[in-house]
Amino acid sequence: VAAANPAMLRSQAQRIDWTKWFSASRTFRIEGVATDRGDQYMNSNEISKAVREAVQDVFNHKLQVKPQVELKDPAVEIVA
Repeated sequence: VAAANPAMLRSQAQRIDWTKWFSASRTFRIEGVATDRGDQYMNSNEISKAVREAVQDVFNHKLQVKPQVELKDPAVEIVA
């Protein structure tokens, strides 16, 4: 099911065990890709923020540490 709003997207992204994909010592960046879904449109900033917060929530919950965001030269890039 496509996320209808940033809260739903964040909840969906929290279901992914991001700790299996990269370590907390690596920097990351989220590139939000907006698509027009009529009334359910989210802009790229809303998408990026929701997924970024979800990734950090998962790390914080599992490891009590959050990976740092790096916009210019991240070790990990996530397209959402």
